[in-house]
Amino acid sequence: MEEPPPRNHRRSAVLCRRRGIEGSETGWIKVRPEEDDLVTLQLEALLAEKSGLANENSNLVRENQCLHQVVEYHQLTSQDLSASFEQVVQGLCLDFSSSPRPTAGEANG
Repeated sequence: MEEPPPRNHRRSAVLCRRRGIEGSETGWIKVRPEEDDLVTLQLEALLAEKSGLANENSNLVRENQCLHQVVEYHQLTSQDLSASFEQVVQGLCLDFSSSPRPTAGEANG
């Protein structure tokens, strides 16, 4: 069994293992000591970005649900309005087939 890496490698290795990132059969990622801090910072930045994207995604899901509700409400109310509008128009008995009424100048002239 392989020895765990020295302490300066452990921070980035622990972060990687927590996230299921493995680089060898033992699960330890070999990082040069001078790169350990950089790898740690990059992983922390990626985790922060992932968290921000997850929050943004949940906000967009809620907004999408609200928009679907608005569309559904609009469809229901427009169906009700169009049905009642048709009933009103049918009850008016308007006659659009007659010729237009003469204007005041035509009637006098």
